[in-house]
Amino acid sequence: MYALASGVNCRAIVYRRDWAETPVEGWGVQEFGEWAASMVGPNRYAFGFEAKTGDGRGSSNVLPMLWSAGGNTVVGEPGAFELGFDAEVLTTMYQFYYDMVHTYGATTTDVATWGWEETDGGFSEGILGAYSVGPWIKSVAEQYPEVHENIGVAPLPNLGTPSTFWECSSYMIHADSKKQEKAWEFLLVRGEEYQSEVTVARGGLSPLKALNQGTIESDPEYLGVFAQQLEIAGEPAPVPAQPFMNNLFYPAMQELVLRGTDPAEMAETTMTQAEAVLAEVNG
Repeated sequence: MYALASGVNCRAIVYRRDWAETPVEGWGVQEFGEWAASMVGPNRYAFGFEAKTGDGRGSSNVLPMLWSAGGNTVVGEPGAFELGFDAEVLTTMYQFYYDMVHTYGATTTDVATWGWEETDGGFSEGILGAYSVGPWIKSVAEQYPEVHENIGVAPLPNLGTPSTFWECSSYMIHADSKKQEKAWEFLLVRGEEYQSEVTVARGGLSPLKALNQGTIESDPEYLGVFAQQLEIAGEPAPVPAQPFMNNLFYPAMQELVLRGTDPAEMAETTMTQAEAVLAEVNG
């Protein structure tokens, strides 16, 4: 099977410009927490994230925090992977989620049950001030003019090293296809003409860096901000993220949010459970 990249994406903080001041460049947890808390108001939350077990998008928002804190899900070679994090890395990451609820009051304990439906929906409907998402949210919010006209974009909070999530959409060609000659015509999707007229024209980011540079210049306040983040984007380790999310990170985030468990204590608990997940991904 061959894969041909047709578009790329990353994550950034989208926020309501009419609710918040311009963000601080290179912000850490304190700067971000204080900024987010400033958006709290009647019948609205300041900041949200996905923490519901089974949610399919949360990994794209949690993993950049893990990378920023200095870790990854695994390191090493297939079949002999080792854990890519330790208690210190997890404590740094968990402290961020704990602080958003219990230190800065930027969000509610209900966030423990939120999935992408609640974050996308809450932002689009005007009851959530900020969260981590990709550039497609602008089209999702089109039916809400007040939100659509006031979307700002900023980098993710920095827990040590700036990072974001990198993902790619691809066309797939099966190696045993009986019509490979026809299939290979899809090579045009990597051409500048196609990328300009289809991928970029539809509000997306291209695997061609030159076109993204043009986006930075032509749309500096929205898509251009996402394009800039591609330079610091990390790539997920070559293992499924969901075993880590569903068995380790989501349950830990729920404990931090709902019970106010100490982040360092929660990190130690996660480490005692992590070897079982590692054995699963090593097969």
